[in-house]
This record gives sequence, C-alpha cells and structure tokens, in this order.
Amino acid sequence: MTERPDADTLRRWIVRGAIVFLYVLGLNPYLTPGLNDNAEFLFLAQSLAAGEGYQIAGAHVVDRAPLLPLLLAPFAALGVHSLLVIKALLLINVLAGLVLVDRVVRRQSQPGPVTVLFAILPTSLYFGTEVMSEWTFLVCSLAFLLLLQRVGTAEGGTRACVLAGLVLALSIGARYVGVLLAVPVLVRMVRHRQQRSVRPELLTLLVAAVPTAGWLIASRNATGDLVPDFSRNLLFQAGVPVGETWGRWSIQELATHQWTNVQTLLGHLADLLTGGASALRHFGLGDTFLAPVILLFVAGLVTLGIVDCLRRRRHVEETAYVLATLVFLSTTGWLRLRYLFPIAPFLVLYVVRALELLLRRFPARATTAALIAWGAALFAGDAMVLFRGDPKGLHGGISMLNSRTETDFYRGEARELYDLCRRIRDEPECGRAAGWGAGYAFLRLYSGRDVAEDGRFAIAWKPTDVGGRLVAETPHYVLLDRAR
Repeated sequence: MTERPDADTLRRWIVRGAIVFLYVLGLNPYLTPGLNDNAEFLFLAQSLAAGEGYQIAGAHVVDRAPLLPLLLAPFAALGVHSLLVIKALLLINVLAGLVLVDRVVRRQSQPGPVTVLFAILPTSLYFGTEVMSEWTFLVCSLAFLLLLQRVGTAEGGTRACVLAGLVLALSIGARYVGVLLAVPVLVRMVRHRQQRSVRPELLTLLVAAVPTAGWLIASRNATGDLVPDFSRNLLFQAGVPVGETWGRWSIQELATHQWTNVQTLLGHLADLLTGGASALRHFGLGDTFLAPVILLFVAGLVTLGIVDCLRRRRHVEETAYVLATLVFLSTTGWLRLRYLFPIAPFLVLYVVRALELLLRRFPARATTAALIAWGAALFAGDAMVLFRGDPKGLHGGISMLNSRTETDFYRGEARELYDLCRRIRDEPECGRAAGWGAGYAFLRLYSGRDVAEDGRFAIAWKPTDVGGRLVAETPHYVLLDRAR
C-alpha cells in the first residue's frame, strides 16, 4: 500500500531536482543591470553584518523590506561576499518555494503541471537566480496561506493563530505588499462568521501587527520616500495637478489612467505566463497584431479559471489574495512584471484549469498536448534568458556557459559603466570614487575603491552639472576627476 506514495514522492523530488539544475545553469557572479534591488539588498546585508545598521552609504533606508538583508547578513559576517555564492545560497528559497507551491495546489487540485509550469516561467528563472526578494516573499506568503487553513480549527488552536501571524509578519518583512495577505484573512472571517467566532483570525492579525508596527516605529526617521511616493502616485492616478489637493481630482483623468493601467497590467500578465512578449520583442514583432492576440487569450484563460475556482469554492482565500493584488496594482499604477510574480502560481493554476474546461469534450490527450506545448514555449523563453540575454540590450545570457566574463555579460550602457569602473581601478592616482544610482553599485563592486559622495573620481550620466576634469567619455556617461 505504501509503494505508490513512495514512488510519487520520489518522482516529485526528481522533478524538483531537475528544475533546480535548470536554475543552477542561470547562476553567475555578475551584478545584473536594470535591477537596483539586487545590489541594495547585498549592501544592506553587508552593512548589518558590519554593525552599521540598515543603511547604504551612511543613509538609513526604509524603502527596502528588511527580511532578505537579515537573512544574508550572517553570511556577510562570515566573509561571504561573492555574488555567485550568495545566488547559490538563495536557491534554497527556490526549492522551498517549489515544495510549497506543490502543497498549496495539492489541497484542492492536481499540483504536478502547475508546479512545473510555474517553475519554468522565464520570470521565475530570472528572479530565482538573482539577489532579489521575490522568491523569499513567495515562500513566506505560501507558508502563510497554508497556515491560514488551520486558523480557527480544533486541530490548530491558538498555536496556529500565533504561528500564522508571525509568518504574516515575515511576509510583510519580505515585501511590504505582504499587507495584502490580510485580505484572505478577512475573507476567511466572512466565510466562517456564522459557524464560529472570528477571534482566531483577529488574533492572527494582531500578532502580525506587533512586529510590523515595531519596524515602522524603528524606521520612522530613516531616509526614504515610500509613503510620500505612494501618496503622490495616488494623486497622479486621480488626475490631481502637481502641488494640488484631492479637491482638484478629475474623473476623466482618473478613467484614462485606470484604462492605461489595465492595459499595461494585462500586457505584463501575458508576458509573465507565456514569455511571448519578450520573444516577440527579440524578433522585432512586439508592435504586430500577435501581441494583443496573446494578451487577450491569456487574460481570457485567467478569467475563466478564476470564475471556475470561485464557482466550485476552491482556493477561495488564495483567489481573494490574487484579486486584491491585481486591483492594487491597477489602481496604484505600480505596474512591473515582478509585482505579479508572487501570485504567479495561482495564475498558472487558473490557466491550467481553464484549458481543462475548454478541452474537456476532447480526449484527455488534448489537454496534455496543450500543457506540453505551453511548457515547450516556456522552455524556449528560458533558453532566451539563459543564452540570449536582455531584450533591452543591457546584458547577455545569464548562464556562464554563454557569458564567461563580465565583458561577455555586460552590454550597452551597462558595459560602459563596467569599463569606466575598470578605468578607475587602473588609475594610478589615489582617491575615492563617486557615483549615483546604478553607477554607485558598479563602483562598489568593480572599481576597487571606496565610494563616497565627495569621491575624487565621479561617474555621471550625460549631460551633467558635476564639475571636474574629463578623464573618459562614453555615449551615455562621463568619468571626471574632481581633485582640487
């Protein structure tokens, strides 16, 4: 009686191992351009390890959620500064995420195709091989959603409520958007309010609120524009002119912005689930009729899957979380592909379920063939990430089989930055370096010098009002010697 469960467990671990091997192919020791978070998380971890607090370049920050730097700080204290080693360590999050996706889906659906298809999404591969908080947040959020099912049950008791609250706090600490996980808690309260008391859910929210409030109080004087940026963004979405108040909002501007946001959101949704938009851009077809066709098709499948889950009362809390995330992103205009990643397992689940519904009148092989075709398209997208590189031309393929050195990896503006950093390293004169934004990160990693705002050698974006003797110039940057 135990042979089949053991065989299924072995099969799942073999599949997980194969997926992790795919991610290992994507590891490299380079700072990926276009992702400021990866360098900032690394520097914050180093600052914590050195006992300097949660700061970068002497400025205490609040814009970056603290969980990932806290997890990396012990390794930084042990002298682990290699990007390759740190990225390899973060594959633990990838493996944990795969296990949790499998368990969350298994409660009410077949997890096999969902877990595999999610894992081979090009976006999953990209973020799983970077120093980013996406997979860390995914692990915390899925663990919370699993624990939430035990809240208010006789088996869970008070311990389940407290544990769920702590994991919810960790989710918020991984990414501030984790506050949206309160939505499934509220939905669970509404669903069970007639059968029992809602005090277990309230206890969960209270436990999560304590460490979250503590972090906010500790960070009240830190540098950062998280809340002001959010407020300004809401004013912009409502059509309020700069410097004005809510009394000047415009319903026409609001409708225009929301329609644009929905179109952008649907585009990111299609890109996330198919990699199609990236592939089309690679081949110069991004502005053809194929892009909206893919967009509408994927949006229709996701909608059908959501309706089916709600109709059958499956994954109700998870679906509430997905809908809350989509509404939040569309209304605020914070629209980036990465912001959809935490709900990607459920989006894949909806598409799989929609395909099953559409093809149920055909032989079972039809659904299998559709899923295989989808998986093949995703593998093609993975190959482009590994061996073709960024569609914007900032870097080559992330695999070291394709990019053996920094000069192979960096392209365009990023290559200019790297070359200027190497130029500073080779300068015979003493002095610190100065740079801003991406330049700051590149200087810390590649210039071999301390970086400070008043540094002697400054890299600035053209045109610039930074003074100094011109040392070198590229199409986008200048290297200046500011020695007096």
